Amino acid sequence: MSNASLHPLELILRRCAEKAPDPWYPSDYAKETGNARDSLDPYLDQLRLGGLTHLTDWVAGRGQGYALTLAGEELLKNPRQLARLLAGKWSPVAARENRPTKTSSSPWERGESVRQSLLYPVQPILTFLLIAINVAIFVIRYASAPLYEQIEDFAVAIPAGLLQGQWWRLLTTAFLHQNELHLGFNMYALYALGQNAERIWGHGRYLAIYVVGALGCTCLALAIQPVPCIGASGAICAIFAAEAAWVYYHRQHLDPRLFFAWQRNFMINLVLLVFISFLPRVSWQGHLGGAIAGLLIALWLNYFQFQPGWLRWLQWAAVILVPLVSFGLLLRAMDRGSRWREIRDGVKAVKQIRDFNDYYLPQVHSSLREARQKQEQVNELIDKNPTRRDAEQVKQGIAELSAAIDSLDELAGEMRRAGPFVNPLADEARIAGLKSVEARLELSRLLKECLEKGKEWTERDEKRLEQQKEETKKAEREWQALVR
Repeated sequence: MSNASLHPLELILRRCAEKAPDPWYPSDYAKETGNARDSLDPYLDQLRLGGLTHLTDWVAGRGQGYALTLAGEELLKNPRQLARLLAGKWSPVAARENRPTKTSSSPWERGESVRQSLLYPVQPILTFLLIAINVAIFVIRYASAPLYEQIEDFAVAIPAGLLQGQWWRLLTTAFLHQNELHLGFNMYALYALGQNAERIWGHGRYLAIYVVGALGCTCLALAIQPVPCIGASGAICAIFAAEAAWVYYHRQHLDPRLFFAWQRNFMINLVLLVFISFLPRVSWQGHLGGAIAGLLIALWLNYFQFQPGWLRWLQWAAVILVPLVSFGLLLRAMDRGSRWREIRDGVKAVKQIRDFNDYYLPQVHSSLREARQKQEQVNELIDKNPTRRDAEQVKQGIAELSAAIDSLDELAGEMRRAGPFVNPLADEARIAGLKSVEARLELSRLLKECLEKGKEWTERDEKRLEQQKEETKKAEREWQALVR
């Protein structure tokens, strides 16, 4: 087979084998054949980064030399592996396992890392996993509607939930979708954008960008417009922005044709994204929040990823810092925003009504009933002439009234501290219940005083007692009419 018919990759490998143990110089080959020396560079880089060739000493007049590695010699002897290499299906395990983990600030090392990310990328496992999770959650809607409703109640980012401290909703809401169209569009975008982003960033950084983008999306969307929001579009916008940042940051190490093709594709997708963001029922705020978060973490990762020594580990600080900034903006909006104040008042009103119905209403009924029963028992004793009352019964009656007084006094204090309620109807019920409790409390005190005074109980005291009985009946009638 003539050299002219060989694939450039096979040609280089065979030329290196023929020259062994001496180096092979591409410049010599270019002079012999009249081909451009630069035309061999992409293939030389691919073989070298794949661990099949290595650089030798640079010689004046001849340029850079190349020689086969042991892996290159073995591959050249294996027709099957050679065919896979020429078909673009060969992926050296050693090269994939030895992707640089110890980076440097050297431009050459940075360029090597960028080119290796493109030549031998990781498989987009997380992209497919994220798509599977989103689709699986959506399918539950049809498999078990009650279960899906529980998932929605737990996961959707609703302002009321955040005001109650349910912060997990900021992330979980990114895994829910409104309908088939919403899910389909987002999953297609994740499939189209996510694979390449995961290949160039690697699994860990890619997942960090996705999660941080989802949080940034929800935080900005709710900070600007506090309404429930769902969907993975914010995380996808983060991936889009992060990939654009990676390409721009490393443009000096990319083939100009690749860079301009990427740039053209980016502008087309950007126009589409902006158009979609302003469609009805689409949160442009969420898209913007995700894109900003993705851009920030990408710039941070790009910078510190190629710093020497321990500085390289600072790249992971962005996983904490960017969400903290997003969270801080949301908290500020929750604290100062007029719409958030309205929502907070509404949540507080609902909670007060629920607390009143679940706690105060039963407590008032129970305390009034117990106090009424004790007072009815004491009334039989009070109706007797003080000189004919049994001393033990008087002592027992005073003890029971004291217990009722303590219970009613404690309940009245709780009801005073609970108000005022935001909801007018709930506060009206609270006030009516409080008046009823206070009236029964005062009646218990007068009955206790009557037993303690005995013969010293005067007609004036009796008049006060009868008047308090009427006020107590009136307060309890108003209370019953309101809560019936």
